[in-house]
Amino acid sequence: MVVVTLHNCPPKLRGELTLWLQEIDTGVYVGHVSGRIRDKIWERICKTIKNGTATMIYKTRCEQRFEYRLHNSKSSVKDFDGLKLFYKPEVKNKNLDAVYVSKQGARRKARHIQKARQRKITDIEEHYIIVDLETTGLSPTNDTVIEVGLIEVEDGKNVNEWSAILKSNTEIPAEIQKMTGITKEIVDKEGIEINEAVKGIKEFIRDLPLVGHNISFDISFLRILFLDANLRPPTNRQIDTVKLAKDILKEMRTYKLKDLADKLELKFRPNHRALDDARAVGDLYVKLNEIAEAEF
Repeated sequence: MVVVTLHNCPPKLRGELTLWLQEIDTGVYVGHVSGRIRDKIWERICKTIKNGTATMIYKTRCEQRFEYRLHNSKSSVKDFDGLKLFYKPEVKNKNLDAVYVSKQGARRKARHIQKARQRKITDIEEHYIIVDLETTGLSPTNDTVIEVGLIEVEDGKNVNEWSAILKSNTEIPAEIQKMTGITKEIVDKEGIEINEAVKGIKEFIRDLPLVGHNISFDISFLRILFLDANLRPPTNRQIDTVKLAKDILKEMRTYKLKDLADKLELKFRPNHRALDDARAVGDLYVKLNEIAEAEF
């Protein structure tokens, strides 16, 4: 997760940022990008913003789970006993211990951060949509979606399901055909037009939170589908079961959906079909939150 806030931002830069991030408010951008893209975005901001100010906050594996970057800001970031804290110059007391109480207080704050993170993990959504896509490859710009599976969950029950095979002129690689069982003949016979599929997806997901396994992958493909249909890409809250699993099951070597399903003996097992995999993701999401709640 990356959050960028800008002040006195040139209009051109705002337009460039929306290629990678969602502008949820004036000068506030949120999204999921790789570390390499994140660094490129920050480099572009620093070169373009001139006299404006910029702040970037992004998720890392440190104790606080996030890092800061500042540009042209009067504030600064101080490392205080392992905690990264904002330091404002208007606080005239130069003794950082005095400003932030004591090392013992800082350690208490670190424990509060950890407990808050655990509460966030265990606070399972009551109404959400599980998302899974099957695609011809890994590149949202070069590959295409061939199947979509969506499940609406409310109060712990699957209340609605939606799935579709999408028509496409893109060739389906042999390994994808073998993995999914979806062939060009099936696409031609059962597939629906992209515009019709996007309309169905939009009506189904509404503004509900989206749960997926490595959901940034699915969202990147959905974003292209929506843009191709001349619609605004979804900005729903995203919940990634890969990230939850890494927080809760630290002993795992891999966090593939199949490996997690085997480890946790889930009722539903993935088979590289969108709706079946979505059922497995939903089962995994509930199980991870049960484990986290028991440990907490």
